[in-house]
Amino acid sequence: LGLPATLAALASSAASVQELLSPELFRAVDDAALAGASLGASLGPDRTRFGWTGGLAGSVGPDLRQALERLLGDLAAVAGLAQETMVRGPGWYLLDAGRRVERAFALVDVLGSTLVGRPAHHLPAGLLEALLGQAASLIAYRRRYRSDPELAAVTGLLVVDGTNPRSLRFQLDALVHDIGHLPEGIHAFTQQALVGEAAELASRVAAADPVTVARAGPDGHADQLAGLIDRTRAGLSRLATGINLQYIAHVPGAQLPTGTLPDVPQEAAS
Repeated sequence: LGLPATLAALASSAASVQELLSPELFRAVDDAALAGASLGASLGPDRTRFGWTGGLAGSVGPDLRQALERLLGDLAAVAGLAQETMVRGPGWYLLDAGRRVERAFALVDVLGSTLVGRPAHHLPAGLLEALLGQAASLIAYRRRYRSDPELAAVTGLLVVDGTNPRSLRFQLDALVHDIGHLPEGIHAFTQQALVGEAAELASRVAAADPVTVARAGPDGHADQLAGLIDRTRAGLSRLATGINLQYIAHVPGAQLPTGTLPDVPQEAAS
């Protein structure tokens, strides 16, 4: 789904539970959906109105940048109001668990595409700085290290650091907490299996030593980092599938066997 369709789906979901949302939160969701629809209509099929030339290397015109920044503000309002106004019931914990899964997926994907397969000793500082910026951690890095980005330090901040709210470990720790507050569902031990999967992922990441993980292997690449990213992605896939089948899907026969998590095909986890 594109961004406008995703935001429209968000607005539709919010409308179905409007009685559970504060008026301010519902209005913020509606504003974000309208902004997304306007953005999609303005771009048009050729996507040239705002100066977009296509591809990852395509330039972004100032009008498109401003439109996206306004939309980002709307989405920040949605996130903030959900944090500050929603009662901490199962619905909120499921919402937050979804956010943590999506953020963790996004982080392992960008780490994999940025760091894996490149010589660990020759990663440009500009690339690492862009990675920190994408993860909203550039200021935190500068305040902590006061130096040009280095792979081990970047790995520590974005992967292992449990105090950084944008790190992989932070998302996994939050998942353990969120899933632990969800109801047991259909099978008494399935929720425990989900908590166990999340806890195992969090422990594996927490135990990683950034210097060791970022060290170049015989081929010059950070093979241990690549392995950690792959294992975490696969675990997240199992976890997301388990949450969906246990709490979201309403398909007869989709329930999980007691105490198990589904295996995810390798191609689905990559």
